[in-house]
Amino acid sequence: MHDTTLDHLFAKYNYGVVETDCPFLDIYLHTKDPVCTPVVVIIDAEAAAAVKAADTRYEEKDRIRAGEPYTLNAENIAMISDQLQQMLIDNTFDNCEYLYILMTEDDSLGRKLFPDRKNYWQIIPSQGILQAYEDVDTLFSPLQKDLEQFLQEGPERTSDLRSVLPAMRSIFVTLLLVAVNILLFVYGDLIPGKRDALFSMGALSAELVFDKQEWYRLFTSMFLHISGEHIFNNMITLIFIGAYLERRLGHIRYLILYLVSGLLAGCTSIVYNVVIHSASTSVGASGAIYGLMGALILALIFHHDRQESPDLRQIIFMIFWIVYGSFAIPNVDFAAHIGGLISGFAMYTLLTLSKEKGI
Repeated sequence: MHDTTLDHLFAKYNYGVVETDCPFLDIYLHTKDPVCTPVVVIIDAEAAAAVKAADTRYEEKDRIRAGEPYTLNAENIAMISDQLQQMLIDNTFDNCEYLYILMTEDDSLGRKLFPDRKNYWQIIPSQGILQAYEDVDTLFSPLQKDLEQFLQEGPERTSDLRSVLPAMRSIFVTLLLVAVNILLFVYGDLIPGKRDALFSMGALSAELVFDKQEWYRLFTSMFLHISGEHIFNNMITLIFIGAYLERRLGHIRYLILYLVSGLLAGCTSIVYNVVIHSASTSVGASGAIYGLMGALILALIFHHDRQESPDLRQIIFMIFWIVYGSFAIPNVDFAAHIGGLISGFAMYTLLTLSKEKGI
């Protein structure tokens, strides 16, 4: 993963590159400190995940076979650290101080590899964020400001840190959901008789679900929209909330959160319509999006200290936009919104627990 731009940054502070054939490590050694030698070790989690254990240097003994993916865990980090320290001792660097910088989109990985946050920073490449924890020797303090500036320089930083576009890749499920919603909206708009078209494409109806067993409508209805304003409001909210939650939960858990929230929101809607004897038909991603909003509320409550969390202005804008969207569109399905919100609370709790336990 070696990045020559980083070489120049570290050279400014008299760090030289330590050559290594490990594809997911960059090591920088301070060359002019007479008392203690600072060493910076950058670990690229994504590059590590791409390594296959064909070479015994990266193979976990008795745990994986050659050709299987390399696992980045606390045990391997300790092994890497021991090997690095021994190599430096062999080269007469007896008194070293180490800083480990983990490049990853997955914040839970950092907690697993460095649970005490000691001698550890984290880079979130897609957002250009450096999480610099306080329990690090002051020898490394001068690096922080320049490294933060390097990460925030704009589009160029993504090409420096990855060979592809990490920002889009880190939220590709959100972008895919937006694309599907827009494509179906355009397709439905081209069919004469918009409301009839939506009905035939899978709009949600309690009568058809219960009487004719058309359960698929619980799924299809969450990808259909009645008007341009309807889909615009929903997609703006989806991009804003979804981008944060997808990075936090990971692609699969995030997709599960979205779909399950949407399905349970649809169930709430049709049960409510049966109770009040309503024959109304509903469409829209709002139920699933309210599920995301419920998840976001819990994420902000329990992880409010995370640097990648939305700031206050973004939160205020999001609340305003959701409230506006709820009242700007006529005949809003509030039952679906409430069902989605409660589902989001429950699903986020379950998915977060499963992630922390490694399930």
